[in-house]
Amino acid sequence: MGEILNYIFGSMKSTEMALKNINKVLRNQSKLNNEVMIFSVAMTTYAVLSERDRRRQEKEIKRLSKEIEELKRSEGE
Repeated sequence: MGEILNYIFGSMKSTEMALKNINKVLRNQSKLNNEVMIFSVAMTTYAVLSERDRRRQEKEIKRLSKEIEELKRSEGE
């Protein structure tokens, strides 16, 4: 009878320890998932803002190129 109880309680203790380890791993995974999400949002925001800035610079370059061409033409006349 004592062996059966020792087996049952030993099994329960092993299960409890396994569940604690699983909870620890899940907490760590949750923290990692949150950090990855924050990093992804930051990188997406950076990419969008960089593209917007690049397009603005490209428009400015085209405008200045046209102005330079006009100045060259007016000097040639």
